[in-house]
Amino acid sequence: MLLVLITLLSGSQWPDSIPVLSLQFEQSQWEYACDHYWEDIYVPALATCEGFTFQSQFRIRGGTSREYPKKSIKFEPAGIFIFGRDELNLNAEYLDWTRLRECLSYLYYSRTGQIVPEVHFVEVVFNGETQGAYLSVEDVDGDFLLNTSLPDQAVIYKCADRYTTLDRVYELEPYSKKTHEFQPWDDFLLLLYWLRLCPDDIFREQLQERFHFDDLISCVATNVLLGHGSTYYHNYHLLLDETGSTGQWRYVTWDMDRTWWKYGPEFPYHRNSCNNGNRRNTLIWRMWCDAAIREQLFAEIHRQYPVLLAFSEENTIDSLAALIAPLVEADPFRDYTMDQFWVEVENLKAWPEARYSYLLEQFEQWPLPFSIHRPEDSAGDIRITWQSAGDQCTWRLAISPDSLFTNPDDVIYEAFPSDTLHTVPEKFTGSDLWLQVFATRNGVEQRSDNGPVTPTAEIHHAISGSIVINEINYMSAPQFNPGDWFEVISVEDEPVSLAGWSVRDKNSTNLTTLGELLINPGQCMVFSSDSFAFTSTYETVPAPSLWLTFNLSDSGDRLTLTDPVGKTVDSVSYLPEDPWPWQAAGYGSTLTLLDTSLPNQNPVSWIAGPFGGTPFSPETWDPDWPAHGAASFSITGPVPVTGNLTLELTAIAPVTVKVRLYDITGRMVLAPAAAELEAGVSSLSLETSGLPSGVYFVGVKNMGFLQTAKITVLGTQ
Repeated sequence: MLLVLITLLSGSQWPDSIPVLSLQFEQSQWEYACDHYWEDIYVPALATCEGFTFQSQFRIRGGTSREYPKKSIKFEPAGIFIFGRDELNLNAEYLDWTRLRECLSYLYYSRTGQIVPEVHFVEVVFNGETQGAYLSVEDVDGDFLLNTSLPDQAVIYKCADRYTTLDRVYELEPYSKKTHEFQPWDDFLLLLYWLRLCPDDIFREQLQERFHFDDLISCVATNVLLGHGSTYYHNYHLLLDETGSTGQWRYVTWDMDRTWWKYGPEFPYHRNSCNNGNRRNTLIWRMWCDAAIREQLFAEIHRQYPVLLAFSEENTIDSLAALIAPLVEADPFRDYTMDQFWVEVENLKAWPEARYSYLLEQFEQWPLPFSIHRPEDSAGDIRITWQSAGDQCTWRLAISPDSLFTNPDDVIYEAFPSDTLHTVPEKFTGSDLWLQVFATRNGVEQRSDNGPVTPTAEIHHAISGSIVINEINYMSAPQFNPGDWFEVISVEDEPVSLAGWSVRDKNSTNLTTLGELLINPGQCMVFSSDSFAFTSTYETVPAPSLWLTFNLSDSGDRLTLTDPVGKTVDSVSYLPEDPWPWQAAGYGSTLTLLDTSLPNQNPVSWIAGPFGGTPFSPETWDPDWPAHGAASFSITGPVPVTGNLTLELTAIAPVTVKVRLYDITGRMVLAPAAAELEAGVSSLSLETSGLPSGVYFVGVKNMGFLQTAKITVLGTQ
C-alpha cells in the first residue's frame, strides 16, 4: 500500500482540478500554535489527499502574514512525496479578495520566459471544515534547481526578512542560504562590497559581467508592470551559478501576493523600500539611477506591456476565477461579499491598461531617480553634489536627526539650491544627522537615497592600489606546522582599504573576501588557513590578519589578489619543484620574494626563506622561535663514549647548528663546534679522550631551540 501511495503522489503532475488536502489533528494543539503564531510550532496531523491517508505535520509560515486570521502553512508529509514534493508552502492569500493575484503574477512571469516557482491551488480542510483555497508555491531550493534549467550546483541566498536590501555587509542575519548551507558566504559578501564600492562610471559594464543581465532587466521590468510592492527590501532570491565562483548572479522573485492593483496603478515604478527612501535596495536603486540601465528598463517595460495586456485579455483570469469562486464563497475567513469578489476580478483584467497609463505619466512627468555623491570636505564644511533628476527640476535639501524625515518640524537645516550642488555648514554635520535631497518636477516631489551627513574629519581611503604577494607557506615541515599562509605587503605611498578585496586560488569555488582592513605603506599582512595553528606556532608575532576559507595546494597553486571591482592586483602561480625553490615543499622554508620590485610571477624572483618563515616582516631574518628548530640529533657509536662522540644530525632545511659539551656542574668543557648543514642527514664528531670519566651533557642549538642529551664518558685520565 505504501509503494502505491508513493507512486501516485510522487509524480510532478498536479491534477487539472483543485486537489483537496484534508488534515485531522488535535484542535487544542492548533489553537496553541495560533496563539504563538510567531513561533514555528509543528502540529501532527493525519492527512488525506487523492484518496490516500498518511502521517504528516504542519506549522504556520510567513512573515507579517502570521498575524492574519487565516494562516499560511507549511505542510510536511512523513517520508513521502506529494505531487513530487517533500513539503508544500500553502499561502492563505488573506489580503487578496480574489485569492488570484500571486498565482497570476507567477504565471505571467513564466509567460515572459523567466524561471520562477511553480504554483497550484489546493483546498485545505481542517478537521472536516474547509478553509477555502490556498496557493501552493514551490520552494526555491535544491529541488527547484533540479526541476528547472538552472545549474544544479547553484548557491541560493534567500532574501526574505525585512531589510535584506544588500546595503550592509555586517548585517547578514536577515538572509539565509537554501543550498551549500555549510559553505562560506564570501561570494555573497563580495557582491555586497561590489555594490557599495563600484564606481558609477563602470557600474553598468560590471553589472553585465556579474549578473545574467537580460534576465535581471526582465525581472525588474516585470515587477514594475505588476506593481510588486513587496520586493527588493525582502521577498526575493539571489542565485549564483556555482558557490564561490566568478559566475553570474540571477534574481528570482518570491511572495507575489501584493501585485495587480494591491497598491494601485499609480504605485511608483522605482519604489523599492518599505519606508519610501530609507535603506533602499542597493542593486535596484543603482540600476534606476544609471541613465543607460534606466533606458533599458523603460524599453523592456514598453516591450512587455502588450504581452501583459494579451495575458489579461485571455480567459486565464476568468477561468481561474470560476474555478476558485466556490472555495472563496466557502472560505470561513471571507469578510466581503461575492459581488465584491467579482468586482476585484474585473479590476485584475483592467490592471494592465490602468498601470501602463500611469507608468507613461511617471516616465514623462516625474523626477528621475537620482542619488547623492559622496560628500567632500570644503574648507571645514561639506560639499554635497547629486545626480540630475531631469530637466526643469527644483531642489530642496534637508537635514534631520530622523532618518525617515517623517516630521517636518524635526528638520534642523533646509536649503533650496539652484543646481545639483550645495555646501552644508560644518555645524550641521555629524553621524547622528541625516541628509536628504528632494527633486520636484511638474508638481511631483521625489527624494534621493539618504544617509548620514559625513563628518569632515572622516578619511576616505583608496579602494585599490599596489599590494604584492611576497611570502608563501604552502607546505609546512612536520616539526613546524603553522598551517598554510601567505603574506602581502603594500608598496603604495598612501593607506589602501582592502574592503571588498578577494583572494582566490586555481579552484574556481575557493574564495576569501577580505573585510574592513586598512593596509598602510610598507605594512605586511598575513592571511592564514588555520589561525589556531598559526598563533600556536608563532608565539611572538601577531595573529593572522584574516582567516582563509581554503588551503593552499601542496602540488602547486595560483594565488590571485583582486580589488573590489574585479581588477587583478597581483597573481602568483607556484610549483613545489624546479625552477621554484624546493626547500619550501615541506622542508621548513617559505617562498620568499627577493624584492617587491621584481616580477613575482617569475620563479627566479623567489628564494627559500629561513626556516619557519618571517610572517609580518618584509625582511629575511632568522627568527628566534622559543620552542622549535630545523635540526635534531641522536648519538651513534659506542655508549659509554670512549674516544670520539659521534652525533647524527638530521636537518629539514639548511641551518647552522652549534654544539657544546658541559659537565655535570654546567661548565663548558670543550670549545663549541659549529656546522653548516644542508637538508638531510649528516654526522659530527667531538674528541672526548682528554676528558675525565663522568657524566656529561651534549647540547645542540639551532634557530633558538636547544636540544640536550646525557652521556657517560670513559676517559683516560
